[in-house]
Amino acid sequence: MVKRIDKSKKRTTRQTTAGKKKPPTLETFADGQTTARFVEHQDLARRNRTLKSTVTSQEKELVLLRNRLEEHERPGVVEVEALLAKRKTLSREEIAQALSASLEVADDLLRDMAQRGYNVHDGVLSRFSPTHRASVEHFFGPEVRFGILSDTHIGNHHSMTEELHEAYAVFKREGIENVYCPGNLLDGEKTYRGQEYEINVMGVDNVVANLARLWPQVKGITTHHVASSTCHEGYYLKSAGILVGKLIEYARPDMKYLGLDEADIILHDSEARPTLRIIHPGGGSSYAVSYRPQKIVESYSGAEKPTILVIGHYHKAMFVDIRNVATFQAGCMERQTPFMRKRALEAHLGFWIVELRFTEEGSLRRIRSEWFKYYLGREGQVLRSWSV
Repeated sequence: MVKRIDKSKKRTTRQTTAGKKKPPTLETFADGQTTARFVEHQDLARRNRTLKSTVTSQEKELVLLRNRLEEHERPGVVEVEALLAKRKTLSREEIAQALSASLEVADDLLRDMAQRGYNVHDGVLSRFSPTHRASVEHFFGPEVRFGILSDTHIGNHHSMTEELHEAYAVFKREGIENVYCPGNLLDGEKTYRGQEYEINVMGVDNVVANLARLWPQVKGITTHHVASSTCHEGYYLKSAGILVGKLIEYARPDMKYLGLDEADIILHDSEARPTLRIIHPGGGSSYAVSYRPQKIVESYSGAEKPTILVIGHYHKAMFVDIRNVATFQAGCMERQTPFMRKRALEAHLGFWIVELRFTEEGSLRRIRSEWFKYYLGREGQVLRSWSV
């Protein structure tokens, strides 16, 4: 008997067998686990970078906020100015104690104030003139030529600004590269009663800006100047501890500030080191024009004497040799004011050009000076007998 095979059943069995998945091998399982861990690691690393970036950004923002808060709470120049208004001097220790701040903060405040033009010396903020005399070296060789011009009093109605420009035109024509000014470049404030009626600008920033605008700026010419610590520009030192001369140099880099009241300029690189000293003394004029210069030179000890002395302040012009010191009174560039007229004080109007010759050893052998004088006419007009 032949046995019949059910083909439909056999076909179903084949389909069932074909539909089943083969179980993964050990290698396939291991690869899948590795891939999953890699993907998970990448995701975690990405989230970590995102969190780190967020935290870093927030930390930077926190630091900025902290710095802004410290700057807001930190004492500033205004607080130090208020302290200086009550005291003549302030040391770093006094500033730190008064403002409940650290010495580092006090040092930063002193640096800030020095950069703003305040009188800071050896860690002390002061409304007094320092006791030392400034000294610089301007070596010119065996022959020296320079200009002298003083007491321009810019800001006063009697200041001769047009003639000031004439003077610098003459300096340019004569090949002068350095001009020395012994003080009172500007008129300042509150020097004498009634001055407020003679000046046309007030406030330290305004008077400095006015001078920087009106003072001649000639290519190739540098102006070297001192400032008075007691009169005119000295008012700002006495009242607020501000060095106007330093502010002038900030506004006009061609106008070099040498110091308060006096400065020594070494003119020759030799053992003798001949010195030009420019000073702005105190006190008033005397009956004899030569009296004040004589007393000044006589007050110097032998080793302290300069080779050349240029004196401002008195508005007088002269040249005289006193104790082997070639002494110039610088004259002025301001007409006689009502204050001077009441005291019968004459104004010598004009400027100088000086030529010096030195030996190799630095001894002064020749002096040649020229005084460019201005006159006043009957109508008050400024006259001169020379040409620009």
